[in-house]
Amino acid sequence: MNADMEPIPFMGMVPLTEEKIRVFRCKLWEAEDTDQIVLSSFYAQREFIEQLPYALIIEDEFYDVNQSDLDNFGRFFINTYVV
Repeated sequence: MNADMEPIPFMGMVPLTEEKIRVFRCKLWEAEDTDQIVLSSFYAQREFIEQLPYALIIEDEFYDVNQSDLDNFGRFFINTYVV
């Protein structure tokens, strides 16, 4: 039996729930004296954003995501494709 699955009688297998992690969006500057602000194309854990130079966390823009949705750096990328 797969360790990531839990049996449910008469319903087959369902994935176990993962811990949710809060990720934030940030504003980025290219240099300290530049007035041009760029919104990041990703959401990231607070610890990752705090290490970026010229970055500011946007406290109002966040998601609670599964840890498996994050890349190796703790980032969650936004789908920007419009259908």
